[in-house]
Amino acid sequence: MTRRTIMIVNPNTTGAMTAPVVTAARRVAAQGSSVVGATRRWASVAHGSLHLLDTFVTEGRRALQEDGAEAVVLGCAGLTDVVAPLHDALGVPVIDGGGRRVTMVEGLLAQGLTTSRAATFAAPERVRPVAE
Repeated sequence: MTRRTIMIVNPNTTGAMTAPVVTAARRVAAQGSSVVGATRRWASVAHGSLHLLDTFVTEGRRALQEDGAEAVVLGCAGLTDVVAPLHDALGVPVIDGGGRRVTMVEGLLAQGLTTSRAATFAAPERVRPVAE
């Protein structure tokens, strides 16, 4: 079995916020895969994230060399604009946070699964007119 390391990059946050993301990813990772997290407070991604590219490349190269990472998983949909240039710079798959959600939903739909109706998304009670 091939051992794989997946790096989750969670910028503009704290280690305490990244840890649960990494823990959740480890629960679903395939046997033989390991998941590592990276947290740095770089800058706001509110107006795009290309200004973070050099830092992502540096951190990505370090993860590839030091941790044996074979892919980079971006943890924020605000990082979409760095996916292609980061892939070009690192030569490994760069997985978009927003994009993976779409393919996950597509997979659930392909299996015929829907949102649970047990509690949170249960149908609302029928609204009746109020008598005056």
